Amino acid sequence: MLVLPCELSAADPTTVRRRADAIARAVTACKRGDVICLPTESVYALATDIFQRRGTQAIRAAKGQQRTTPLPVMVPNAATTNGIARNAGIDASRLMEAFWPGLLTLLLPAQPTLAWDNPGEAPVAVRMPVHPVTLEVLAGTGPLAVTAANRVGMPAPVRLDEVQTAMGDEVFLGLDAGPVPDPDGLPSTVVDCSGAVPQLVREGAIDTAALLTVCPGLLSVDGRPAAETA
Repeated sequence: MLVLPCELSAADPTTVRRRADAIARAVTACKRGDVICLPTESVYALATDIFQRRGTQAIRAAKGQQRTTPLPVMVPNAATTNGIARNAGIDASRLMEAFWPGLLTLLLPAQPTLAWDNPGEAPVAVRMPVHPVTLEVLAGTGPLAVTAANRVGMPAPVRLDEVQTAMGDEVFLGLDAGPVPDPDGLPSTVVDCSGAVPQLVREGAIDTAALLTVCPGLLSVDGRPAAETA
């Protein structure tokens, strides 16, 4: 794995140019189907162009997943979801407006004509992240398959050197922004917006009470109105 420094805090011209070069090289690598590693809010993650089968299959192989495992997608903005999801609905739009960028993953019905190898019958898990490095990469690539850089059953890495030790030969390039901002943070909250009524799948960093402020009809994990259990 080629490690490229990508400091967040330093503002001297040399460091800024080095970071811009690292981002540009990461964008190019993703577009051609290479696997890169980048920081998110709480873990380092593997990423590649969601439409590059070579890259998505390489991610699954690195993690020890089956070839048909759906991969979550990160986007640079809410508008990008229109190209990969259909009939998202007003509730999904309100949730995006309220909580993106942020720790909210939405399950949306995938566009049926997409040339990717995510299972066609499964909804696509979509999130707009907060981490500035990941957002800069996404601005240049469009939607990416992004998933924690750990093998199945192993802890998720919070530093790039952990990825280099565990799967360095399977990753083309790594963006080193130092330890992730919130290594002990809660995972993203997941809401299924693929059906007629949004339903909570997993409560994480954004709690049910916050979701209800913009989506009062939300169903809880067990299918009951979430307002009755919040």
